[in-house]
Parts: sequence; C-alpha cells; structure tokens
Amino acid sequence: MVKLLVVTLPISDTCPMKYSFLEKPFVTANSTIPNPNYNETTHDFNVAIIQLDEKLSLDGKTTKAITLVDSGTDISDGTEITISGWGATSIQVGIASHTMSCGRQGEPGVYVDLSKEAVRKWITDVTGI
Repeated sequence: MVKLLVVTLPISDTCPMKYSFLEKPFVTANSTIPNPNYNETTHDFNVAIIQLDEKLSLDGKTTKAITLVDSGTDISDGTEITISGWGATSIQVGIASHTMSCGRQGEPGVYVDLSKEAVRKWITDVTGI
C-alpha cells in the first residue's frame, strides 16, 4: 500500500487542508512539472504532474490507476460528480483548482476540466500516457 506521510494543501489562509497517512511505505516526489500555460490571474491550466522517486506498485485494491476522461468529452453544466472518491472512482474528469471560500454552501469551487484537448495533450506530452 502506498501512502504519503503528510500532504498539506494551502487552499487559503482560512482553509488549510492537511492529511496525515502514517502507514508505510512512504513515497516521495522528486519533482513537480507545472503546466507552462498556467495563468495566476485566471487559474487557466492549473495542473501539474508530480514525478515520484519510485514506481508505484499497483495491486488493484489499495493502489490503482484511474482512467482519465476522454479528450473532448462533454461534461454538461449541472452534471453531478464526486470530488473525492475514496476508492469509489471510475473516471477522473477534473482536478480541484481553487475556491472563493472553504466548503461554504452555495459558493462555487473551480476545477480543471481534464476533457479539454489542450490539457490532455500536455499530460500526454509530459507523461507519455
């Protein structure tokens, strides 16, 4: 089973997210490759590839790969999706980008749409998948 020791995501000053997984083995990242088209003002292309120090051992139960949504797939407004699947996921359609506030009902969260051709092309160019 692959678990990270601590992941801290500084969503905002009022909403830090911190997850601690204290079981071994630990996997460390050796580099992060941000999308070169990322725009700090609009948050367009807010996606990066995290390169791990070692290959993951995928057993299909506790560790498995997720399928990325097909490029060009139409995800209609109002489509209900699961943000965190905790194992109950089948296709990844987006990546959390930013939010106006933390978990306040009625306020939007913003996500990177992985079906956009430019995003998928960059992922393929960097990873080969």
